[in-house]
Amino acid sequence: MTKVMSVTIDDRKDFIEDQLGDEAIDAGLQHLRDQAEIEAIRAAIIEGEQSGEPQEFDGEEFLKEVHRQYVR
Repeated sequence: MTKVMSVTIDDRKDFIEDQLGDEAIDAGLQHLRDQAEIEAIRAAIIEGEQSGEPQEFDGEEFLKEVHRQYVR
């Protein structure tokens, strides 16, 4: 799950670039992206924990079923 975030700097962009420099802005934006990724991972972990106990999985039986359905 990806969360899209829009940030508008508008007419203050030049001031910010003058005060901080492009590298600082890039680092800040990367930090926001990293935080969004971390939050997505946290949400996936919680979803997995709430999904219940794991169930037995037979890989060979699964492949046999896939072949029965799709391979001709």
